[in-house]
Amino acid sequence: DTRADQAWQCDTASGVDSLLLHEHRGVRTQLLRCAPGVLVSPALLGETGAEFYVLEGELSEGEERYAPGTWLRFPEAAVPALNAGPQGARLYVKTGAIGAEFIPLG
Repeated sequence: DTRADQAWQCDTASGVDSLLLHEHRGVRTQLLRCAPGVLVSPALLGETGAEFYVLEGELSEGEERYAPGTWLRFPEAAVPALNAGPQGARLYVKTGAIGAEFIPLG
C-alpha cells in the first residue's frame, strides 16, 4: 500500500522519504516523496544512472521545469541538480537498469 505512511522510510535530514517497490539483480525501483525545494541527491542515481518519472508536484534543474508526466533518464556519471518544486514532488525512480545485462525470458 503506497499510501500507508508506515511503509515509507522517512529521512527528515534530507527531506526525501522513500518506499522500496522492487529490487532484483542490481535493479531497484522506488517511490520518493520530496519536501518542497529539497535537492534530490545525485547519490540516488546509482552507479549505472537512473530514470525518474514525475508523478506529482514538480522538479526543476536551473530554469528547466519538469511537470507531472515527465520522464527523465540520466546516464552513468550524470550529476543533475534536481530540486523539488514549491509543493514538493512524488517520483517513481528506477536505478541499475541502464546498461544492465540482458536476461532472456523463457
